[in-house]
Formats: sequence, structure tokens, C-alpha cells
Amino acid sequence: MMKTLLAAVAAIAMVASAAAQTMDDTTNNQGGEYWYECSVTKSGPDKDPGYKVNVYIDAKSDTFIRVVHTTRSGKEYDRSSQYTILDNKHTNTGANLWVGYLTKNKSIIKAGTLGVIDGASHYREWVTGKKSMVMDMDSVCHAV
Repeated sequence: MMKTLLAAVAAIAMVASAAAQTMDDTTNNQGGEYWYECSVTKSGPDKDPGYKVNVYIDAKSDTFIRVVHTTRSGKEYDRSSQYTILDNKHTNTGANLWVGYLTKNKSIIKAGTLGVIDGASHYREWVTGKKSMVMDMDSVCHAV
């Protein structure tokens, strides 16, 4: 379990570091939070695919508060209720990063980053299983 977690975190950090630059300063601070609404641009096959992601960042600590996915059918999935968060920090290039394991199955590790790629804010998520990457999702975001 620990080797899988370390390998997943290392792989995610490498991808996030290569892809993300520091956060831009164009967000609106709404009651101590920065809010982003993100349109999913890439996702794995799914019967009820996600079409948007809402990301909430704490203005003081600049860490994730919540990440909520909405699917085409209107169902919402709050990552903080699905995953036990192990890490909530920044990559060495300044992108926000969270890593956690699925509460119902600790062998499934998920991570998400919020950063700037080519001048646009992006939120990305990765899921790893016991041996390999299972899902990779990308979305383009704007401040709300």
C-alpha cells in the first residue's frame, strides 16, 4: 500500500510539475474562498460523464477546501466525502495539489491539481489502481 501510494504521488507530482505554473491572481475572493468553475475537456469513458468541476480554494492557506464534480445527469460528487485526504499542498512549481485514497478502497489513490498551463487555469485529476493509471481528467477553469 505504501509503495503504491509513494509511486502514485511521485508520478502525479512529476506530471503536475511539468504541466502547471504558478496560480494566476485573477480570481475573486468570495468570503475567504477562491472559486473556480471548470469545464471538463478530457475524461475517461463513463456511463454518466462529468461535464463540470467546481473547485474551492481557501484564501488564507491557498489549499483545497472542496472539489465537486457534476455529471451530465446532474449528480454531484464531493471528493472530500469520497476520499481521505493525505496531502493538500503545492507542487514545486506552485500548483495546488491534493492526494487521497478512496475511503471504501484504500488501494485506489486519486490526486488533483489546479494550476496554469499556457496562460489558462486547469484542474486535473488522476486515479491510480494497484499497478497503473486508471483515469486522467482535465478541465479548463475560470474564476467565479
